[in-house]
Amino acid sequence: SQAYLDMRDPQSSVQLANEALKAMQTVTDGPTRANTFSYLGLIMADASGVDGARPLLLQALRDTSTLPAGREQIAALALIAQAQGKLNDKASAADTLSALTSALAAISKPGDIALARAHAARAAAAAQDMNAARNHVREAIAAYDRSTQNNEMPMTERVAALGLIALAENEIGDKSTARQIVRTLKQTLATITEPYDKFQGLLTLADAGFEVEQQKR
Repeated sequence: SQAYLDMRDPQSSVQLANEALKAMQTVTDGPTRANTFSYLGLIMADASGVDGARPLLLQALRDTSTLPAGREQIAALALIAQAQGKLNDKASAADTLSALTSALAAISKPGDIALARAHAARAAAAAQDMNAARNHVREAIAAYDRSTQNNEMPMTERVAALGLIALAENEIGDKSTARQIVRTLKQTLATITEPYDKFQGLLTLADAGFEVEQQKR
């Protein structure tokens, strides 16, 4: 669905999103529901606007509220805030950012902080709070550096964190730094040999690289 959206084919994107929505009706796992409805809401915000996205975002918020504070909740809230930003619903995005910021207190490991703060930076950018976005991305980079110095963060998580940080820098408007981080992501990805992890890393690289290099829509 996202691939069709990137190719400027919203009709096909909506069709696939609706198929995914049907499949989700039987899913009961909280984190899976929260993440999937959040992501579908983000896609529909681009593909069909308020009418298509709002019911999905409301469901995503309900499912996210059942999760304990932590990485999974923060990731879902960040997607919701980004979708609300795309819908120009600044007030709702700010409320979601506030909930996400409160959940940050539950994160303690540097690697987890790097991922959570990068998500928070993207949510803040969506809420048009650029000062908060810059603060979060600085904290994400600092936590990433601490985790790599201590060798606490697996290479797969390093790639994921770098992808999020690059996207956050891009959304703040700092394309130069975003490109530098994408280069670091490539170097880190080159050290991964396990096929599935490599594939996931390549998807992260493709997403970050595409967003950083495309012109603002």
